[in-house]
Amino acid sequence: MDNTFKEELDRLIEKANKFADDIHLKENLESFRDDLVDLATKTGKKIDELAHDEELKAKIKDGATQVKDGAIKGAKYVGDKTTEFFERPDVQENIEKAKDKTIEVAEKGVEALKKALKKEE
Repeated sequence: MDNTFKEELDRLIEKANKFADDIHLKENLESFRDDLVDLATKTGKKIDELAHDEELKAKIKDGATQVKDGAIKGAKYVGDKTTEFFERPDVQENIEKAKDKTIEVAEKGVEALKKALKKEE
């Protein structure tokens, strides 16, 4: 944070804390308002500087590229490991067992439904 900006902010906070005890509240409010306008102007200038800082833009772009590249590598790694996992013979065997069990349960369900419907007739 820019030291001038921090000093201005600290000064404003100090003034705000004195308001309650000060007899010259109106005078201090006007001074406080003027200081706020000044601070807002300085803040606007600083934001404008940052918005046009080519070096900062380049750093942000590089950072974003690194994050994107890391995300792509991470997604590829997860995809590769997932494929690797599902291609393992023991996993394939368990998948086939699960399919067989699902078919068995479905067939039992169909048989039970047929029996229930025939009883109603």
